[in-house]
Amino acid sequence: EKTRYAPAEVVKSYIENVKEPFDLDKLIAQEELEIESSQRKRKKEPRNEVEQIYEDFLSTRGRK
Repeated sequence: EKTRYAPAEVVKSYIENVKEPFDLDKLIAQEELEIESSQRKRKKEPRNEVEQIYEDFLSTRGRK
């Protein structure tokens, strides 16, 4: 009974029951894409009016 819930057995059981092959590169790429898109979203949305003014200032100075 205890060996059924041992970490190695749980992982083995999971891998056997997964329908599609386990693709670590695909999972990493998906995670990186999510991180990049969230960072891009944060850069596009200034947190307050002061940041918006600063962003406009940098844009007019050609520093952005």
